[in-house]
Amino acid sequence: MTTNPDEVGAGLLVLGLVMLAWVAMGWGWRRRTRSQSRLAEPRWVHGVVAGADHVECGYVGTTTAGDWLDRITAHGLGLRGPAALARDGADLLVLRPGAGSFAIPRDDLLGVRREAGIANRLAPRHLGVVVVTWCLGDRRLDTGFQPRDTAGREQIEQLVRRLDQEVGR
Repeated sequence: MTTNPDEVGAGLLVLGLVMLAWVAMGWGWRRRTRSQSRLAEPRWVHGVVAGADHVECGYVGTTTAGDWLDRITAHGLGLRGPAALARDGADLLVLRPGAGSFAIPRDDLLGVRREAGIANRLAPRHLGVVVVTWCLGDRRLDTGFQPRDTAGREQIEQLVRRLDQEVGR
Protein backbone atom coordinates (compact mmCIF):
# COMPACT_ATOMS: atom_id res chain seq x y z
CA MET A 1 0.00 0.00 0.00
CA THR A 2 1.41 3.33 -0.99
CA THR A 3 0.65 6.66 0.57
CA ASN A 4 -0.40 9.56 -1.50
CA PRO A 5 1.58 12.72 -0.65
CA ASP A 6 -1.65 14.75 -0.85
CA GLU A 7 -3.28 12.52 1.79
CA VAL A 8 -0.25 12.88 4.09
CA GLY A 9 -0.30 16.65 3.65
CA ALA A 10 -4.03 16.82 4.38
CA GLY A 11 -3.58 14.66 7.47
CA LEU A 12 -0.78 16.85 8.77
CA LEU A 13 -2.87 19.96 8.12
CA VAL A 14 -5.80 18.54 10.10
CA LEU A 15 -3.47 17.51 12.94
CA GLY A 16 -1.97 20.99 12.99
CA LEU A 17 -5.39 22.62 13.12
CA VAL A 18 -6.47 20.37 16.01
CA MET A 19 -3.29 21.21 17.94
CA LEU A 20 -3.82 24.91 17.25
CA ALA A 21 -7.39 24.67 18.56
CA TRP A 22 -6.17 22.98 21.78
CA VAL A 23 -3.53 25.66 22.32
CA ALA A 24 -6.12 28.42 21.75
CA MET A 25 -8.55 26.83 24.22
CA GLY A 26 -5.82 26.55 26.85
CA TRP A 27 -4.81 30.16 26.27
CA GLY A 28 -8.44 31.29 26.63
CA TRP A 29 -8.91 29.29 29.85
CA ARG A 30 -5.75 30.81 31.41
CA ARG A 31 -6.76 34.31 30.29
CA ARG A 32 -10.23 33.92 31.84
CA THR A 33 -8.70 32.61 35.08
CA ARG A 34 -6.33 35.59 35.28
CA SER A 35 -9.17 38.04 34.64
CA GLN A 36 -11.11 36.48 37.54
CA SER A 37 -8.17 36.52 39.97
CA ARG A 38 -9.86 39.13 42.17
CA LEU A 39 -12.76 36.80 42.89
CA ALA A 40 -12.82 35.80 46.56
CA GLU A 41 -11.80 32.22 47.27
CA PRO A 42 -14.47 29.86 48.52
CA ARG A 43 -14.02 28.30 51.94
CA TRP A 44 -12.17 25.10 51.12
CA VAL A 45 -12.91 21.94 53.06
CA HIS A 46 -10.40 19.14 53.37
CA GLY A 47 -10.74 15.55 54.45
CA VAL A 48 -14.54 15.64 54.67
CA VAL A 49 -16.33 12.45 53.70
CA ALA A 50 -19.99 12.58 52.74
CA GLY A 51 -22.13 11.23 55.55
CA ALA A 52 -25.47 9.51 55.36
CA ASP A 53 -27.28 12.70 54.32
CA HIS A 54 -25.60 13.34 50.98
CA VAL A 55 -26.57 13.40 47.32
CA GLU A 56 -24.33 12.05 44.56
CA CYS A 57 -24.37 14.22 41.45
CA GLY A 58 -22.20 15.78 38.80
CA TYR A 59 -20.61 19.19 39.31
CA VAL A 60 -21.32 21.05 36.07
CA GLY A 61 -19.63 24.32 36.91
CA THR A 62 -20.05 27.80 38.29
CA THR A 63 -21.04 30.90 36.34
CA THR A 64 -21.85 34.51 37.03
CA ALA A 65 -25.46 34.56 38.25
CA GLY A 66 -27.86 35.09 35.39
CA ASP A 67 -25.25 34.50 32.68
CA TRP A 68 -24.97 30.77 32.10
CA LEU A 69 -22.22 31.23 29.50
CA ASP A 70 -19.87 33.26 31.76
CA ARG A 71 -18.04 30.34 33.36
CA ILE A 72 -16.01 31.02 36.50
CA THR A 73 -12.64 29.31 36.11
CA ALA A 74 -10.77 30.95 39.01
CA HIS A 75 -9.89 28.74 41.99
CA GLY A 76 -10.77 25.58 40.02
CA LEU A 77 -14.50 26.34 40.03
CA GLY A 78 -14.72 25.69 36.29
CA LEU A 79 -13.66 22.05 36.45
CA ARG A 80 -16.47 19.56 35.81
CA GLY A 81 -16.58 16.22 37.51
CA PRO A 82 -18.29 13.95 40.00
CA ALA A 83 -19.47 15.47 43.25
CA ALA A 84 -21.54 14.91 46.34
CA LEU A 85 -23.58 17.51 48.15
CA ALA A 86 -23.82 17.25 51.90
CA ARG A 87 -24.84 19.34 54.85
CA ASP A 88 -22.51 20.28 57.63
CA GLY A 89 -24.35 22.34 60.22
CA ALA A 90 -24.87 25.71 58.57
CA ASP A 91 -23.03 24.92 55.34
CA LEU A 92 -23.74 23.22 52.05
CA LEU A 93 -20.67 21.14 51.25
CA VAL A 94 -19.70 20.58 47.64
CA LEU A 95 -17.43 17.55 47.79
CA ARG A 96 -15.43 17.04 44.60
CA PRO A 97 -12.98 14.15 44.50
CA GLY A 98 -9.87 15.15 42.59
CA ALA A 99 -10.80 18.84 42.73
CA GLY A 100 -11.17 21.32 45.55
CA SER A 101 -14.14 20.70 47.82
CA PHE A 102 -15.73 23.82 49.21
CA ALA A 103 -18.49 25.03 51.52
CA ILE A 104 -21.28 27.44 50.76
CA PRO A 105 -22.41 29.07 54.04
CA ARG A 106 -26.18 29.07 54.37
CA ASP A 107 -26.15 32.86 54.87
CA ASP A 108 -24.77 33.13 51.31
CA LEU A 109 -27.43 30.88 49.74
CA LEU A 110 -29.86 32.87 47.60
CA GLY A 111 -31.95 30.13 46.03
CA VAL A 112 -32.25 26.93 44.07
CA ARG A 113 -33.98 26.27 40.75
CA ARG A 114 -34.07 23.92 37.77
CA GLU A 115 -32.60 24.86 34.42
CA ALA A 116 -32.04 23.13 31.10
CA GLY A 117 -28.30 23.78 31.33
CA ILE A 118 -25.46 25.87 32.66
CA ALA A 119 -21.82 26.58 31.75
CA ASN A 120 -22.09 25.44 28.14
CA ARG A 121 -23.72 22.16 29.14
CA LEU A 122 -27.25 21.06 28.45
CA ALA A 123 -28.66 18.15 30.43
CA PRO A 124 -31.16 15.50 29.38
CA ARG A 125 -34.65 16.99 29.45
CA HIS A 126 -35.95 14.65 32.18
CA LEU A 127 -33.10 15.56 34.55
CA GLY A 128 -32.09 19.12 33.85
CA VAL A 129 -29.55 20.90 36.00
CA VAL A 130 -30.19 22.02 39.56
CA VAL A 131 -28.74 25.52 39.96
CA VAL A 132 -27.80 26.92 43.35
CA THR A 133 -27.47 30.71 43.45
CA TRP A 134 -25.11 32.05 46.11
CA CYS A 135 -22.76 34.88 46.99
CA LEU A 136 -18.99 34.62 47.02
CA GLY A 137 -17.63 37.88 48.34
CA ASP A 138 -19.41 40.59 46.36
CA ARG A 139 -20.26 38.32 43.37
CA ARG A 140 -23.50 36.44 42.83
CA LEU A 141 -22.83 33.02 41.34
CA ASP A 142 -24.82 30.12 39.92
CA THR A 143 -23.44 26.64 40.48
CA GLY A 144 -24.94 23.76 38.54
CA PHE A 145 -25.32 20.17 39.62
CA GLN A 146 -26.54 17.38 37.38
CA PRO A 147 -28.44 14.73 39.31
CA ARG A 148 -28.07 11.09 38.44
CA ASP A 149 -31.84 10.59 38.34
CA THR A 150 -35.09 12.44 39.05
CA ALA A 151 -34.96 11.46 42.73
CA GLY A 152 -31.52 13.09 42.97
CA ARG A 153 -32.95 16.31 41.57
CA GLU A 154 -35.53 16.43 44.39
CA GLN A 155 -32.90 15.54 47.01
CA ILE A 156 -30.60 18.38 45.93
CA GLU A 157 -33.44 20.89 46.03
CA GLN A 158 -34.63 19.69 49.45
CA LEU A 159 -31.11 19.81 50.88
CA VAL A 160 -30.64 23.43 49.81
CA ARG A 161 -34.15 24.48 50.85
CA ARG A 162 -33.72 22.97 54.34
CA LEU A 163 -30.57 25.04 54.84
CA ASP A 164 -32.28 28.12 53.41
CA GLN A 165 -35.33 27.76 55.69
CA GLU A 166 -33.14 27.63 58.77
CA VAL A 167 -31.94 31.12 57.94
CA GLY A 168 -35.57 32.25 57.91
CA ARG A 169 -35.73 33.60 54.37
